[in-house]
Amino acid sequence: MLGFSTIVAFVASAAALLYVKDLRLPYPCFQVVQTIPIEQRAGPSDLQGPYAINLHLQKAKKLFENEISGVETVSISQEGTLYLPDKLGRIWTSKDGGRGKLEQLGYAGGRPLGGHVYPNGDAIFCDMVKGLVLVNGTSGLTTILAKRVSLTASKMPGSEIIFADDLDVASDGTVYFSTLTDVPPIPASTNEYDALKPCVLNILQGSAQGRLMSYNPSTGFTQVLADNIWQANGVAVSQDETFVVVASTGSTRLYRYWLKGSKTGALEIFLDNLPGFPDGVSKASDGNFWVAINSAPVPKVVGVTMGSRFLRWVVGWVPALAGELNAYGLILKVSPRGKVLQSFHDPSGNISMVTAVTEYNGKLYTGHLSRDYITVLDLKDVPSLQ
Repeated sequence: MLGFSTIVAFVASAAALLYVKDLRLPYPCFQVVQTIPIEQRAGPSDLQGPYAINLHLQKAKKLFENEISGVETVSISQEGTLYLPDKLGRIWTSKDGGRGKLEQLGYAGGRPLGGHVYPNGDAIFCDMVKGLVLVNGTSGLTTILAKRVSLTASKMPGSEIIFADDLDVASDGTVYFSTLTDVPPIPASTNEYDALKPCVLNILQGSAQGRLMSYNPSTGFTQVLADNIWQANGVAVSQDETFVVVASTGSTRLYRYWLKGSKTGALEIFLDNLPGFPDGVSKASDGNFWVAINSAPVPKVVGVTMGSRFLRWVVGWVPALAGELNAYGLILKVSPRGKVLQSFHDPSGNISMVTAVTEYNGKLYTGHLSRDYITVLDLKDVPSLQ
């Protein structure tokens, strides 16, 4: 009789053969691996020039280490209360800029990622499972605001909002947010969703499925502003509200979507060839932007892999071949003209996988999607912008 392991190996091989003809990826993607245009590919990078290595980020202090896990973004109220969505869908708060004890506000379920706190204490989040959600600041109850594009929208009407990732809110209340991929989120356990596997499968698949969207809180109208962005991630409205910056993680670049002026509605490259994979983007108090880099530098093997459909298909079926992302901490400061002004590094990897940066009261608070801490960096401890 055939042993159990032999049968499993045979079934796995047969399943793989069914997918080899079209180079189709495994669950939950099931999509054919595409050729990635050269201009879209992330290539190897060097930490030189404006990205020259320093130790500034090592001065950041970890908060709530081993008490909380998987907080992608730290959202902060006007009074200084931190709102922390964890990997289990719980929303925690800590008053006084993180000096207060952790208190659970509510349970959003799903997997909340980027967010914003309103003056009344309510918080709005991108949830990779549920779409756009609102968490009541008093009761902690969660309301789904948008799960599909409005039927009257001009682009992709009625399409589902999958993997809502990050957001920013304009002065008129409009919520600008991103969706990263069409690969659906999958449960990693009973109460947890895997936020990384859909990202990896989308990179391997090679399609630019990300979107920049907007939501009108007065009418509920939800529309797609721009699509065909390879892993649309961090979102930030410029200080003068003439454009929105959106990160393209898979392409290691930032885009600018124009809200006003002669280029209204146009999407253009804002900053290209970043030294790592960009994640969260946020406004700085001086009108510039903070950009979180979740891994740097981009390994040389990435350029080779991105150029081969077959290699990406193999990695999709044998994930161990992908290896681990470089454990490196990096934050950039970028001007409204797309010029890199500063960079803060931790090459030791003690602080790494930085997925968002939020400035409050002279300090930077960072989120870390796959780490068990958040951090705070006092800007008085690093060189000021000259």
